Amino acid sequence: MKTLLSIYIICCITFLFAQKQSDFIPLKTIDPLASNEDLKQLDSIFSGKRLIGLGESTHGTSEFTTMRHRIFKYLVENHGYNTFFLEADYSACKRVNRYIHGADDYVDSALNKVKFFPWMTREMSELVNWMRQYNFENDNILNFVGCDMQFFVDDVEELKIKFVHDSSLVSRIEILDSLLYKMRVLDKNNLNQAKEIWKEIEHDLDADRSIDWLMTKQGVRHYLDYYNNSPYNYRDSCMADNIARYIELNPNSKGIFFAQNGHVSKFISTYKNLEPVKKAGFYLTEKFNSKYAAFAFTSNQGYFNVMDYSTKVLPTKTSQVFRKFDKNRSIEESFSETDFQIALLPLSKINLNKRCSITDIGAVVGTVPGFPKTPESMALKASYYDGIFFIRNTTATDLIK
Repeated sequence: MKTLLSIYIICCITFLFAQKQSDFIPLKTIDPLASNEDLKQLDSIFSGKRLIGLGESTHGTSEFTTMRHRIFKYLVENHGYNTFFLEADYSACKRVNRYIHGADDYVDSALNKVKFFPWMTREMSELVNWMRQYNFENDNILNFVGCDMQFFVDDVEELKIKFVHDSSLVSRIEILDSLLYKMRVLDKNNLNQAKEIWKEIEHDLDADRSIDWLMTKQGVRHYLDYYNNSPYNYRDSCMADNIARYIELNPNSKGIFFAQNGHVSKFISTYKNLEPVKKAGFYLTEKFNSKYAAFAFTSNQGYFNVMDYSTKVLPTKTSQVFRKFDKNRSIEESFSETDFQIALLPLSKINLNKRCSITDIGAVVGTVPGFPKTPESMALKASYYDGIFFIRNTTATDLIK
């Protein structure tokens, strides 16, 4: 009798947490050059949006980039989208933006300036080359925009190019760079001195109202304030702020936000005695309301590239790691039981029980020197998204040498 009762309870729990095959919307391919007929069934989900976050559970999965390339291409051609926001610094992406607008350059060299391995891939170069060709045929309407704020070196390089003929300004930029370089160990005196120099530079350039300068100025301010804020909330708030500012300065912009699942999510969580933890997608929802939609990308098997610190040796290159997912009531498990190779699970069909989650990994496994221990993976509630894209068989990205 107890055995039958146990079986009954297990069956009830399985039914409660499982996703049915009919909940998923099947898609035919990840190929950006294929017919768009299957994507038309997503028009009602994309309709009325100004900004769409397209995430990824790992930063080194080839098929995630290629499928998002396909979706972005579809949104450009059918919904008037024109801006590609990337989880990378604004100045770091300027060379790529010049390239898609026709600059005489090499795509791999331009992408290497982004300085982050998930974007220095053959898959990303194919997306960038498509943007360049589209701009050539359509009056340069597409833009490639970084929205992050983690480094100052990119700002230094771009500012020195911009003001190459102003030796006094370039000299102050170099002094500022030197001060911030020394701040690998925080020194408040250096920080305060750097802020004063930057205020002087801003004052001297007050008449410059170009979008490029206004975005650069905001990015440097974010960087200088980084040391006085919680890194967990501050970076995400800055990404949202940079996207919103760019759209404000470019009122015709409609874009996608291309980042890790956690960043695009509408995540907010409160912990006892701590300030709420919020992700960029939460801030973007505050700014754009229903005009922002967030979609996660995940898989249930396959390899991906990752910075692997588990050997306790600082890696000089990425490692290919086999993907693991949490089988305990995860949506990946539900997807693995369907017949689909590629599918979307929309929010309206997601079981919103708090234990219904997806597995998130990101760019790093193991413990990064100087940072808290990084978990192999973590669960994110499916309810943080407007939908979840699944790709069954995945491979590691093809890294640019």
